[in-house]
Amino acid sequence: MKGLTLSREFCYEVVLPAISTGVPGMEDRAACGLLGMGSECFAADDALSRDHHWGPRLSILLTRADYAEVGDRLQTCVRQKLPESYRGYGLESADACGYGVFVESIDAFFSRLCGHARPPEALRAWLDIAEEDLFKATTGEVFHDPVGELTQRRAAFAYYPDPVWHKRLFDWTVLFSQWANYNLLRIEKRGDVVAHRLYEGRCLQKLLELSFLLNRRYAPDKKWLYWHFVRLPELAPEMIPKLERLVATSDRSEKYRLFGEMAGAVSDAMFERGLLKRRVENVSHPEFGYRGLADAIPQLRTLVPSDWITLPVNQASIWEGLYKDVVTFTLAEYLEMTGRGGTETTAADRSPERG
Repeated sequence: MKGLTLSREFCYEVVLPAISTGVPGMEDRAACGLLGMGSECFAADDALSRDHHWGPRLSILLTRADYAEVGDRLQTCVRQKLPESYRGYGLESADACGYGVFVESIDAFFSRLCGHARPPEALRAWLDIAEEDLFKATTGEVFHDPVGELTQRRAAFAYYPDPVWHKRLFDWTVLFSQWANYNLLRIEKRGDVVAHRLYEGRCLQKLLELSFLLNRRYAPDKKWLYWHFVRLPELAPEMIPKLERLVATSDRSEKYRLFGEMAGAVSDAMFERGLLKRRVENVSHPEFGYRGLADAIPQLRTLVPSDWITLPVNQASIWEGLYKDVVTFTLAEYLEMTGRGGTETTAADRSPERG
């Protein structure tokens, strides 16, 4: 059983009745869903996912006014009424990551995951939100939303405003064309196999993220990037065979050629979507590499506000800070904090990454 299915049934069979008896009437106000962090939010969970933080869990989200009035009381009542297990799976204690059954305001949920309770009014502020945080804030499934405010807020965060989208496309095109179509060629000529391997990984990541941008979908963190990429409706079908060949071959010249061909597919997609007014040729220059994306950059530049061109790429996610905080615990402390009980460990033990 997938975590989404388990949590959806848990919501209707256990949690909503607990809300109804604990704080009568709030079942007609509270939104419930499996949201935020975790592979089960997007049905990618498997047997490995069950080694930690897997099982019935739910976010209960309230309007700001409702949370101020009954939030703490609702958390206490629901916790008291929940069983120790559901369908053979134990329930974890509620915590600020949303594991277990956790009550918070809609504002707090979005602030916790992407640093803003509501989409920023100033477009410039969007550039400071890491894309993977926006992915986490909008992924998962809402099971119950009688008021509709959570659904409306998710729709407001659903994707970048066009000027922000254009800036992201511009930045990622500059980076990918510099790395894959210029540096890889020169590194190959120098025979630096370690530098080539470093750039190969960076180029793969940026290529996949560019594909998400052109599908107008947020890209997740690196661990799940390819899992979601193969499910994109556009660009992915034609790129997957090339990507599979690229990671399988040890021929660095072939890797360079494959990156070049995929760069051409990306620039063609930009033209087909009206981002480029003229199609660019994807030819390989003996010194500067494939030109399909590099020659698209001047056209993309015209789409970006002039005072944004040199703004730095700020993609440090909120998860980085959370993870740094969590790994300071020993494994025993971590398991106790999350309600799973202690275990024999050494002080050097550290908690596993989420999902």
